Amino acid sequence: MNEMIEVLRVQRHDFMNHLQVILGLLQLKKYDRAGEYIKKVAADMERAGALVRLGAPDVVTAVLSAELAAGKQGISIEKSIGTGFERGLQNEMTVAEIIREMLALAVRLGQGEPGSGGSVDFEISEKNGQYVFKVGFRAGAEADRLALASENIFMKEAAKKVNGHIEAVVSADGITVVTLTVPAA
Repeated sequence: MNEMIEVLRVQRHDFMNHLQVILGLLQLKKYDRAGEYIKKVAADMERAGALVRLGAPDVVTAVLSAELAAGKQGISIEKSIGTGFERGLQNEMTVAEIIREMLALAVRLGQGEPGSGGSVDFEISEKNGQYVFKVGFRAGAEADRLALASENIFMKEAAKKVNGHIEAVVSADGITVVTLTVPAA
């Protein structure tokens, strides 16, 4: 609950900042720039709205909380929501915990030096009757790959509890993708 209050506080702060920028552009009579800025903010809000419309409050909370924690370390989570859970999501709370762990792992291993920034890609899709959750990031040193392997053991056990499957793949160019698949209801 405290995490969601913090998320709302940050969103309110960001909204107030957007209003200040728009007001400043209008006062400077930079109407075209104000219009462009409003369109950009509206597009950002539409992407955020796709997450909220998933119909899975535990998953939404996990992603927003992870996004807040990542932001405190200068890391952004770029979301791509390609499906809702119209067919139902079984064991939502456990799936949400796995997603939270996947994102926390990506933030921890993907940032390199503390505070160095970066981004994590998060995608939700549906394929062949399964919901697919992907987290992609650029991993650091070889020691981080060992941490990935040990964290993956926990996530694999949790995925089994929801009849799901998780796998982590590291490409030759250092991009790590952790994928969780779970059956749609």
